[in-house]
Amino acid sequence: MQRSSQRYLHASTSQQNADIQGSRFNQLSLDDYALPQELLAKLHTPALVIYLDKVRHNIEATLDLCGGDPNRWRPHVKTTKSTRLFKECVDYGVTNFKCATPREAQLLGKTLKDSLGHGDVLVAYPMIGPNMTKLGEIAKEIAPVKLSVLVEESETIHEIPANLGIFIDVNAGMDRSGMPLELAEQGRLLEVAQAVEATEKGRFRGIHMYNGHARVFADGVERETQLGLLYDRLVLLQTNLSSNGINVGEVITSGSIGIGCAMNHLGLSQLSSTSEGGCVHRASPGTVVLHDLNSELVCSELEELVPAAVVVTRVVSHPNPAAGVFTVDTGSKSIACEAGDPVAFVIGHGDFIPKAPSEEHLPISGPPNATKRGDVLYLVPRHVCPTVNLAEDALLVSGDSYNNYEVMPIDARSHDLLM
Repeated sequence: MQRSSQRYLHASTSQQNADIQGSRFNQLSLDDYALPQELLAKLHTPALVIYLDKVRHNIEATLDLCGGDPNRWRPHVKTTKSTRLFKECVDYGVTNFKCATPREAQLLGKTLKDSLGHGDVLVAYPMIGPNMTKLGEIAKEIAPVKLSVLVEESETIHEIPANLGIFIDVNAGMDRSGMPLELAEQGRLLEVAQAVEATEKGRFRGIHMYNGHARVFADGVERETQLGLLYDRLVLLQTNLSSNGINVGEVITSGSIGIGCAMNHLGLSQLSSTSEGGCVHRASPGTVVLHDLNSELVCSELEELVPAAVVVTRVVSHPNPAAGVFTVDTGSKSIACEAGDPVAFVIGHGDFIPKAPSEEHLPISGPPNATKRGDVLYLVPRHVCPTVNLAEDALLVSGDSYNNYEVMPIDARSHDLLM
């Protein structure tokens, strides 16, 4: 199906609701998510619940997108945020990761060191002041696991501890961080790479170019064409550095929206991960491990993924029964709301439309008398990444009837305060 992501992002709430009604999520079976009554009897709501079988299914599906090669995937852990799920990826052969905070870097590094004795972590966020100092300490703690950071200008290289590798961040048009692509093509990339190498030969690791704005392109041919042109320019940047004697060990692209386009790009696929002195391309989607409503609506190439995380909630009130409005005990403190309304999809109830939430309340519009107080619902977040960050713990369930469970700390959430 050709999907207009631009239309979805800027459509009215009613149009977005119509898109959701026509989505694959309406085919989800409640039986595939329902928890046993004996577990529900002791479960406080709202509760973040993660399904281990579905996590593993999504990891396998993502590896299929990567041609079955875990070396082509550098997942961003902003989504999973837990040592337990980091280890799941490691068990599938993934050894390269991306993160945004010192806490994530520390826990990732420890997971890799304890599990494998090696690995590679990139902090793909501009680090300043004490944050950068902390990363230098973490690098000592997790060695021999490699730890790297981003730069976008040569003036900041002296601020980076000597035991950290360096990638150059290129702004592909998202205008969030990085060296403007046009300046990179005019020689700025080479200048900064040479400055990095001047501090220590081999310290320059590669190029990071995140194209999160890919969702503004219509799904299908338009997205592949537009991203293909972008990746052509990236390959030329890598070729130019190599021809000037700078070894580019890796180029990193693509979040969840665009991974297929990146993996299908001829120039990126020809980068070698095995030849001596070669350059490997890695994509860096993270949302794919859990999946969410946003990704489902704007990217058809993720059609093999299933929601692996839900917020379990209970009906607590019927403030307007004549209009079919009821309220559940989920609000902005337990499900992410920054991506707009509706904030979730109600599994098994495509005719239930979540309205705008407040801090602890989520009104939902449905048929009159469709629910009673105490009914349990399963919400797929519109944006799962910040939803996970809101929870201190998640219930990790497995088994045919989800009778097996463990309380899983979301131990990489939030930020440290002091050195």
